[in-house]
Amino acid sequence: MKPDEYDDLHVRFERDADGAYRTLITAPDGRTTRGIFRCPVSDEQLDDFVRTVGLVRRRASVDRARAIKAFGGSLFDALFVEQAGNAYVAAKAAADHSQRGLRISLQFSGAPELLRLPWEFLYSRPRFISQSVSTPIVRALDVDAARRTQPIELPLRVLGIVSRATGEVDLDVDDERRKLEAALEPLQRDGLVELEWLERATLRDLARRISEPDDIHVIHYIGHGAYDEDTESGILVLERADGRPDDVSGEQLGAMLQDEHSLRLVVLNTCEGARTSHVDPFSGVATSLIEFDVPAVIGMQFEITDDAAIAFSETLYRGLSHGMAIDAAIAPARRAIMAVRDAEFGTPVLFLRNGAARLFDILASSRAATRAVPGAAPEDVASAEPVADATPAEPVEMVDPPARTDHPAAELQLATAADVAPVAPVDWRATITRTVEGKQRVIRVDLQLGQPHVITIADTTFTGVLTVDGRSLSTFSPPDRFQLSEALDTKDCVLATKVFTIGGAWTRYVTLFRVDGVDIPVTDDLFPASEWTASAEYALLGDGNGRTVLRVTLDEPHEIVCQVGSFSSTIEIDGGQTISNPFSNNVPLTLLDGGTERACRLLMSQGMPTWPKEVARVVAFWADQRGIHVDHGPLPPVE
Repeated sequence: MKPDEYDDLHVRFERDADGAYRTLITAPDGRTTRGIFRCPVSDEQLDDFVRTVGLVRRRASVDRARAIKAFGGSLFDALFVEQAGNAYVAAKAAADHSQRGLRISLQFSGAPELLRLPWEFLYSRPRFISQSVSTPIVRALDVDAARRTQPIELPLRVLGIVSRATGEVDLDVDDERRKLEAALEPLQRDGLVELEWLERATLRDLARRISEPDDIHVIHYIGHGAYDEDTESGILVLERADGRPDDVSGEQLGAMLQDEHSLRLVVLNTCEGARTSHVDPFSGVATSLIEFDVPAVIGMQFEITDDAAIAFSETLYRGLSHGMAIDAAIAPARRAIMAVRDAEFGTPVLFLRNGAARLFDILASSRAATRAVPGAAPEDVASAEPVADATPAEPVEMVDPPARTDHPAAELQLATAADVAPVAPVDWRATITRTVEGKQRVIRVDLQLGQPHVITIADTTFTGVLTVDGRSLSTFSPPDRFQLSEALDTKDCVLATKVFTIGGAWTRYVTLFRVDGVDIPVTDDLFPASEWTASAEYALLGDGNGRTVLRVTLDEPHEIVCQVGSFSSTIEIDGGQTISNPFSNNVPLTLLDGGTERACRLLMSQGMPTWPKEVARVVAFWADQRGIHVDHGPLPPVE
């Protein structure tokens, strides 16, 4: 079979009388065949099947295997009966003759209730249809064709979301996150995938994250799904600011994500016991996301065990990072599940927008760079020593820009002391140190105001405990805002942090620290004092545009200008190189410094509390494995 080349066999379902369904099968050559489908099981029988197959931790594998074959065989026989069966056999033979695959696209717009059936178990002796890369099964929606695939450079950027709302069935958040991290660790090490976690599973935090100007290619959700009897639709259980459950419909989530054009795939990973009846709560969410222009959604229709989830995710994301179409990538991912948990291969369900099978067009230059230099990055802060011997990833390819046009200083509208937050008193300062205590990484902030204060964040990637002067304020994600008690008053604080994962190693950075509206000078042990220096200035340009100017002095002075606009973004380096539309908050680049090419990395953030979203704030700068302390200039006014 030629890789990723498929003929399409479309099967459309429409309701008919007496509980039956009309089928219209369209072959690759355009010929059509009409048939009748009668569901081979009742709702009660489907419930029994789900309880037998779906609760994988509670049933013997022999029972599941027997039940799956019996169910899949009856489903196949009910669908491909008589002339419909002849159409399938003919299409498969023609595809085999031309050394192509046959994609079986099931379309349920006229009978959405059939989405509840686990079609991924279709069985024609001696094999299950979906297990072969030559016959992927997809659930296609009758909506307009997906957006045209855009070329991307590796790594594939995955945003992970773990929801742990109070009052829901307990989840081991660290364990759930660990599964995905374990699955993607080899890919991150090779520079193929970059995994980032949303700090809190709230709509507000999601909105803030997707408003940043970098690409998000995949969202991977781990949490609860439910079925709303009143609206007859599926929901995801996210969190409110106070930790209580927030039932979010597929329409709400789709509306939130509709303008994230780089997003091509959403993976919905149910937690233990998410489905115990014939109702699949994620089907409604998936179809809503497809309607809001997400090209592909994968949902887990049953509970999935740890080793099966790891095997599936690692194989799926590896295939996608090599440019495979999603339906081609999911077949070997199913076989990877079979190697560890035979009966769970049908758990993943693929929903597709028309024409959306190829999600990513990986640039050849990106693949070559990845093969040459596996994802190198600042060293994991798993020790108390500063991260000073890290190796930034291979710089991205630059293009020559048009001739540079100097901008008058007045045009930048750089904020002055008159229109920004007040300057910190000379004795207000903060010092950050990092240590490891057991399995937790601890950031300690020693803050000096009118009196000394100690703030710590003890976490394992994204969850942890924020402690202020001995008071524990959070047992989940550190909040952005809290209060400090001084002798005569109470001070309002904003402490914004961001985790960057590079080459498999993650580090939490303090991106902004304010007390009573005053910006606190911060000294961080990641960036010891040296002869190399950096300073940043920020500007609002109006009309949704902002500019950041980073001046770096190594052996020679350099200037990096990042301009963020409503529809485009650029990074200009020393007036001679430009990265167009980088849409990344983690940018590798090269500086020619005194005749030496220095590998550098620029980390940025947007959407922080009290910070204008139009302006990218510099979080960190690395040059030749050394962290450079950045002095931040006056902040632009918040409008």
